[in-house]
Amino acid sequence: MDCTDLGEPESAILGILERTSKPSRRFHSLSVAVTVESLCLRFGIDPRKGRVAGLGHDIVKDRPIEEQWALAGRTAAHSQTMSFFDLVSSLEDTEFADKVVHGPAGAVFLFESGLVGSEDVLRAVAYHSTARLGMGSLEKIVFAADKLEPGRKGAGPEEAKALIELGLDDLFFFALKRSMRWLGFHGASIAQSTIDLYNALKSAGKGT
Repeated sequence: MDCTDLGEPESAILGILERTSKPSRRFHSLSVAVTVESLCLRFGIDPRKGRVAGLGHDIVKDRPIEEQWALAGRTAAHSQTMSFFDLVSSLEDTEFADKVVHGPAGAVFLFESGLVGSEDVLRAVAYHSTARLGMGSLEKIVFAADKLEPGRKGAGPEEAKALIELGLDDLFFFALKRSMRWLGFHGASIAQSTIDLYNALKSAGKGT
């Protein structure tokens, strides 16, 4: 992605990342944005929305966890983010909550900052870690790009081939399986909603 070609709000988001995120986070966010843009073009979705979602998906991840929870706690304050309230409620008092609350928190931050008003972009940011049943196309793309982008640790030829060849539902399920396998290997807890989604998709044969 040529940063000189970025418009608003992409350039504003990149500026925030440069001020508040560590270099590896910025690199990952740029790589996700490039991957999302490529997938959006392949699947007939607005690539600018994809770039914004990709750049912004981890925008608050390096901020203090107290700030992340404060942002997430305001999901119900706005009609555009109100649908994420149940997600935040489901995370409370779970051992993995601090690792994934940056999703809904980032959506609130992007909305309150006046950078994103589109609900499909906000949803893609909010659910990029946990996923959910009934995800839209942009949500699936951002989730898959976050897990499979070329700079991601462990990404290799299999992931690169999936990004180029698989249809959207198959790609999403491939990314979901990879994410759950990685979490299981590292002994990390998995959100119940993610497990339920995986089981539902597996029972259906693949994706939604």
